[in-house]
Amino acid sequence: MKRVMLYVILTAVLCFSANIKTIEGEYLYAHSDNESKIDARNMAVGLAKRDAVEKFATMITSTTVVENYEMKKDRVVANSCAMLRKIVYLTDTYDGAKAEYYIKISAEIDEDEVLKLLKETAFTSDLTNKISDLVTSGMSAEKSNRIGDALKNYYWAYLLIKCDEYSKEMKVEDFDKRLLTIAIPERMNKLFSGIEYKVKSIKENDGSKCVVLCITYNGQPVSNLDLTYYTGDSWSNIKSRNGLAQIDFFGHSAESVSRLMIKTEYKYENLLKFDEDVTRAAEKITHIPFPNAGYPPLALIVEETKPVAAEVEQDEPIEKINIEKDIYIESVSSVLEAIKSAKYHEAKHIFTDNGYQAFTDLIMYGNAVLLLDKAELTTYKLNDQTVVRSVPMSFSFPRNDTKFSENVVFTFNSENQIDAVTFALSDIAAQDIISKPDSFGTIEEKIQLVQFMELYKTAYCLKQADYIESIFADNALIIVGRVLKPGEKIDGMYDELSKGRKVKYDKMGKKEYINRLKKAFNSNEFININFEENSIEKKNKQKIYALEIKQYYNSTKLQRRRIPIFAHGPAQHQRT
Repeated sequence: MKRVMLYVILTAVLCFSANIKTIEGEYLYAHSDNESKIDARNMAVGLAKRDAVEKFATMITSTTVVENYEMKKDRVVANSCAMLRKIVYLTDTYDGAKAEYYIKISAEIDEDEVLKLLKETAFTSDLTNKISDLVTSGMSAEKSNRIGDALKNYYWAYLLIKCDEYSKEMKVEDFDKRLLTIAIPERMNKLFSGIEYKVKSIKENDGSKCVVLCITYNGQPVSNLDLTYYTGDSWSNIKSRNGLAQIDFFGHSAESVSRLMIKTEYKYENLLKFDEDVTRAAEKITHIPFPNAGYPPLALIVEETKPVAAEVEQDEPIEKINIEKDIYIESVSSVLEAIKSAKYHEAKHIFTDNGYQAFTDLIMYGNAVLLLDKAELTTYKLNDQTVVRSVPMSFSFPRNDTKFSENVVFTFNSENQIDAVTFALSDIAAQDIISKPDSFGTIEEKIQLVQFMELYKTAYCLKQADYIESIFADNALIIVGRVLKPGEKIDGMYDELSKGRKVKYDKMGKKEYINRLKKAFNSNEFININFEENSIEKKNKQKIYALEIKQYYNSTKLQRRRIPIFAHGPAQHQRT
């Protein structure tokens, strides 16, 4: 007797706690010749249920605070249909002449369950957008041979999908039009299989061995790629740029290691912590293995290969110079000899005062070492300047095991002295600007944009806060998120660049931003910027350009993503 009474009481409590609503839905479904009547009726019933749930969900969202319901509707409705109870068919008719089913139903649903679903979906709907953005960024990186960026974006998207039940059926229209759960790992494995490592040079000296690798994807130098290699007793990280990377062995390893063990990086765990969504996903799934990321052991034997360079078509205004007899190449060669011997003062006469200061700053940036004895240099004229590109160098830091490779550019003034030394953009990034149509600007103006971006990149690496401060006008509005916006709007240009973006605005003035930047510079042994993407817009018929640069900010303590936007006019040096 007591058991029965207890059961009755519990039932009463459960019924009392439920917030049950009766809802109705209907649908008229015309089926094709390829469908049976049973399939057509099932389809009509399903659509009638969906109609009922859509009406109900829309009604309750109007009385509750639910942001972006339209973005979440498909998920909410699909899952709410399974919550329907006590379905009654108010109308169930079939018109044979028109091959149409008309279904009208009533059903009960728990409003509290739907509200709970809405709250749960609030997070996952944002993930859908992020997954789509990551895949799109991966595709863009792949097209410009930024294989490291492509692998990182694809893996992060895959990680989010594995942790989000609602995204497992997700597709992206331009990405194979297949389920991302299948398409992403296939694409990543394709990238792994297309990467080729070759030994370009080996130098042995006083118990050390320096190996320079040439890294290509489908025959072209990769713009960026991170990898780990086995030193003989542990794994070490290295970052490559423009298809070259330097690997060092010391002591017993320099003598005993005859084959190089390499793994291509794809997780980018050092950057995960700065993305909350990906961090949460990584906490649930610590690792998704990709065996193809491991490269077969590579014999430490120099392979004779012709240098591979990205194809760059240059317009006529750039005057090509005979490299073999060129005085600028000879001057740069003298500088390189000074670097090899560490007797930098012997090349001082080749520089202006400002140029020599930039040179010593760059050399001292991180124990600079030439990657190649004979660099493949190109030279061109721009107005009264002559530019020599690009000397590959490796930079390492005493208190950190991080190593970078960068190409270096030397710019001569009209008196044939080196007046500027900068880190280069990748060949592909530079060509992306140079190849823009004539309506965008003259070839000289395009090259000035490239030079500006290289100066900007170098200023961050060399911690030149004064130069960065000079870029922005006193009324510049800096928005951490990270968007830099001109103090004055330029005909909707900023709106166009930011279209469709979600930016959390944390505003600060120029002084506050520069002070924060100086603190970051002072507290880090090194800072290195990798431009992931760049987008440039031009104000109609005026020499004013807005540059959007997506960059990764690598440092001793800080690795952060920034998206600065600013205006720059190469002809009139417009500043924000």
